[in-house]
Amino acid sequence: MLSVLRSRLLPALEYPITREFGSPGVTAVAYTLGFSTIVILCLVNVALVGYEPTTLFQSNFNATQHFWYHSFVPSFASHQAGKKCDAHVFNVGDSLVTNASIFEWRLDRVGHPNAADSGFSYKGENLDNCDVVQVAIYGDIRTWSIETNLYIYCSPPGERFGEGDWDIVGLANFGLSGLPARHTNFQRLAKSARQNSAISVIGELLALAAIDIGSQVWAAYEASAFTGTVAYSIVGDFEYCPPSWIRSNTNSCTTTSKQPYPISFSSVSLILANNTILPELTDASLPNISLDKALEVPTINFVQLARAAALIDIGSKASNNLLTNLDFIDQILYPELPPVSGTTAAPSARSQLYDAWKTQTSPLNSIHYPSLAVSGPSTLQAVFICHFSKLKGIGSLIVSVLVATLSMFSSAWGLALILAAYAAKSKGRQANYCDGHQDCGGRNPEGHDMQARDEGEGLFAGASDKWDEEAVQLKADAKPSPGPEGPLR
Repeated sequence: MLSVLRSRLLPALEYPITREFGSPGVTAVAYTLGFSTIVILCLVNVALVGYEPTTLFQSNFNATQHFWYHSFVPSFASHQAGKKCDAHVFNVGDSLVTNASIFEWRLDRVGHPNAADSGFSYKGENLDNCDVVQVAIYGDIRTWSIETNLYIYCSPPGERFGEGDWDIVGLANFGLSGLPARHTNFQRLAKSARQNSAISVIGELLALAAIDIGSQVWAAYEASAFTGTVAYSIVGDFEYCPPSWIRSNTNSCTTTSKQPYPISFSSVSLILANNTILPELTDASLPNISLDKALEVPTINFVQLARAAALIDIGSKASNNLLTNLDFIDQILYPELPPVSGTTAAPSARSQLYDAWKTQTSPLNSIHYPSLAVSGPSTLQAVFICHFSKLKGIGSLIVSVLVATLSMFSSAWGLALILAAYAAKSKGRQANYCDGHQDCGGRNPEGHDMQARDEGEGLFAGASDKWDEEAVQLKADAKPSPGPEGPLR
C-alpha cells in the first residue's frame, strides 16, 4: 500500500501535529509582539484604506492636503504641490481676471494651443512672462468718452515674441465717459471701490488724463470754427519685454529698466465734423497722418498711464513704471499741454494728470494718494478641480481597517509560526515529537520505543527520518514466519 501511495503523482494529504515550545518565554513574547503588531497594522491601515477619494474645487492649483501620517512617510510618498488638481482650460472669449483685479481681460487669441485644438491649459503659473504690447484708444468729443483697448502678450519663459510652444493674447477693454449709460465695468468699479484702493486711484488718474485729452480736442474744435476733429483713433505699440527677461539681463530687450518705454504709433485716424475720415479708407496709397502736437502730448500721457496700470494688474515689477516709481514721472509724463493750432497766443495748459500724480494729491477732494506697489507676480483667477481624500464614515472605516488588518496579520502570524517551528525542530530529533508521544512514556501508538530510535537501537537502528522508519518497519514485516512444522533448518 505504501509503495502505491508513493507512486502517486499527487502528494498525500497531511495534518500537522502540535507541541509546545520548550522555552517558557516564547509564548509571552509571541502574544506581546502579536498585539503590538495588530495595533500598528490598525494605524497603518487607517492611512492606507481609511480614506476615500473626493472632488473639491480650489482656486489654487498647487493646493495640497496634510494628514497625520505624512510625518512618518518619505516626502516623495506624500501629496506634493501641483499633483492633485487638474489644469483649467481657457478658450477664446473666456474672461481672464488676475488676483490684482484692476481690469477684466478676455482671451483674444491662442497661438499654438496646448489644450486640444484651440484651448489654453493653465496650471496656476504666474504672469511673469507677460507684457503690454499695444494700447489702442478712441476718443469722441461728441459723447465726451474715451474707449481703450489694452493688449498683453504671454509666452513660455525664455521664448521670443511669437516663437514659443504656446502663446496667448489678452484684451482688456474699458471706457471713460461723462454719460452714465456709457460707463464700463471698470469705471463703475473704480467709483464704487474703497477710497485710496489701487483701482480707485488708477480710475481717478485715468479720468484726469481723459479730461486733458478732451480739453485739447475741444479747444482745437473751437479754433476750427467747429469744423475740425471731433473724434480720433490711435494705436500705440510697445516692445515686448517681460519682467523675466529684465531679471535675467537678457539682450532681447532694446529698452532697459532704467529708461521710459518708447511708444510707436502704428495707426492714426481722424473723424472731422462733416464725418470725413482721415486718411480716407478708400485710398490705401495715402500716407498715415500724424497727430497735432497739442493732441499728441495728452494722448501719450494717457497711453503711458494705461500701460502702467496694466503692468500693475499683471504683477510686473518693472522699475520704469510711473505708478510704482515716482522718479519716472518727469521722464514719462508731459507737465504742460501745448496750445492748439489757431490759438498760439494762448498760454500752455497744465496737465491735470501730471500735477495730481506729481504732488500725490487728488484735485477732487485734496486727499493724499497712497503709494502703489506690486507685491509679486500675478496669477489668473481660475477654478481647479482637485482630487483629494476624506476620512470614510465610521462604519466603512471599521470594516475596511479590520479586513485589511486581519489579512495582513494572519499572513504575518502564519509565517512567524513556520519560522519558529523550523528553528525549534532544528535543535534535535526530540523536538520533532508531538506532546502525545511523550505522554505515552516515550513510545509511539504502535508501541515502538522512540527513545531507542533516538539512540540508534532496536527497531529504528540506523533510521534518520520518517521514511527510514517506514523502511525499517517494512523490513521487519517482511521476515519469514515459521511454518506449521516449525522453522526451516
